[in-house]
Amino acid sequence: MSCPPREVAPSFRRSPPTTETFRPSRGDFAKAKKCQGVKVACVVAQNLTSQPSGKLLILLSMIAVSHDLLEEVTERLVAEFHPEQIWMFGSHAWGVPTADSDLDPIVIVPESNEPPAQRMRRALRCLRGLDIPKDILVQTRAEFDRYRDVRASLTYKIVHQGHKLYG
Repeated sequence: MSCPPREVAPSFRRSPPTTETFRPSRGDFAKAKKCQGVKVACVVAQNLTSQPSGKLLILLSMIAVSHDLLEEVTERLVAEFHPEQIWMFGSHAWGVPTADSDLDPIVIVPESNEPPAQRMRRALRCLRGLDIPKDILVQTRAEFDRYRDVRASLTYKIVHQGHKLYG
């Protein structure tokens, strides 16, 4: 099963440079998250700006991932893999994206006979047409759980600091 192609793909929302910088406290961020019912991808923010659409996005280094884009990525990966979970890790999850940051989802499937590289190629094909750099991991539940409790592992950091998108 492959994901259907999309004619118009969501992309990064780019904001014009602003001279005003707002560094929110935790309380300010909680208020910003609730504003207009829009969910945001970044946890730590340097700039708040209002987009022409009226949706509030939290921007860091003038780049943010829109909620619509995360939903599209999640929907396509769910349709392709029928996973147990999808997590976001990397700079967008840790709250420090830059203009060069890519999207880093990890898809957890119950089991698979495919080699990891083949699963990754399927995931990249599934997300074709999205105007965003991406680096996708697809692991079985056993592969993911193997290092879940090892504090020095990426899996541990994903579980403790990543953002669960699905499951």
